[in-house]
Amino acid sequence: MKRLAFLALSLTLISLVAQAGMELTSARVYRKQGELQKALEWYDRAIAADPAGVAAHFEKGELLGQMAEEQKRAELFAEMRKAFDAVLNLADQQPKQVKKYQSQIDELVENYWIVQYNAAVEKFQLAENDSALDASANALAQGAWATLGNTQRDSLLQVAKRDYWKQSEEILKIAIIIDPERWRSYALLQNIHSQRKDWPAAEVSLREAITRHKSPAKAASTKYATEQTEDEWRRSHLEMLENLAQISYELKKYKETVEICNEILGLDPQDLLATKFIAFSYNLLGDREKAIDAYKKAMAAQPNNTDLLYNASQLYLQMGDTAKAVDCLSDFLAINPTDFEVVFQLGVIYLEGGHFADNNKAKELFGNATKNFPDNPVAWQNYGVALIRTGEIEEGKKAIAKAKALKGE
Repeated sequence: MKRLAFLALSLTLISLVAQAGMELTSARVYRKQGELQKALEWYDRAIAADPAGVAAHFEKGELLGQMAEEQKRAELFAEMRKAFDAVLNLADQQPKQVKKYQSQIDELVENYWIVQYNAAVEKFQLAENDSALDASANALAQGAWATLGNTQRDSLLQVAKRDYWKQSEEILKIAIIIDPERWRSYALLQNIHSQRKDWPAAEVSLREAITRHKSPAKAASTKYATEQTEDEWRRSHLEMLENLAQISYELKKYKETVEICNEILGLDPQDLLATKFIAFSYNLLGDREKAIDAYKKAMAAQPNNTDLLYNASQLYLQMGDTAKAVDCLSDFLAINPTDFEVVFQLGVIYLEGGHFADNNKAKELFGNATKNFPDNPVAWQNYGVALIRTGEIEEGKKAIAKAKALKGE
């Protein structure tokens, strides 16, 4: 009796194995015949009969990717991803079988991701392409483009631009489903959110990108190990951290901004943007001493860096320390006397700066500006005002007349 029972059990197991094999075979036959939906149904039956069947999970995922691509049904990529994940989740139970399919999964996922990512990039770039925007806006106008005013045209151009951003975002969502570990998807998504000035969404996307952006040394054991050289990784990482610092500053998260900027300075001790945001953040946190110290250290290391001098002048103006601002702007012009924005700021302080006003210095500054920028009406206008205030009324009137002529008045 024991032997008969054993034989009966063995026959039952053989029957189950045969049934599972028949279902997988049927799925393959239907797929070969091009009856993809029926093939999909039989793969599900095969998996129901044998949940640990690695081949059935893989082939189902492979079929779903094929259907998503051929039938333009992006939602099927999500099902493909689930099928491939089901394969990977069996690694402990069936390591040899999973290893057999791992490289095929990686290759398929990478190929599908590249197609979607490149399509998203293309849509994003069209949002900055004048010809594409004009064509889209013209279509939105439905033949009335020629009759529209500038304001209406600008409005339609903005609609077209937002539509390209939306299309890019929708494609990126598919790319992220296909491979959620690709940092570039999140970086591009951040660019879209930033263009919309949706800073909270931009911050979330960028943090996702930074988390996944592993250095070559740390990613040596992953499939993305050779994606970038160390120098390429450093440049990309710095750029993302700089963007994150700006976004955090826009969100008025000043403590976080300082933390991010310190991370930037760990990669590049002379990063100007990090220095600027550290100083401005400390100032807005009410720690003026740390704000000033940030610029003092930076300028000690780079005394002739005009960008540092300009940013420091803006910080001092923000603090209400006009004397220090004047010193920084003057030092800037000693190095580069032809930057009109700095000339204008210092000149206005000399003209209108209360007890810092000095009409003679304003006359000298704007007089030199008319030589360096002879076609700039602002330089001539302010030069004229300075001349009149120093008693040179007729010369001042001539300078103001010159300004009006340059403006076409």
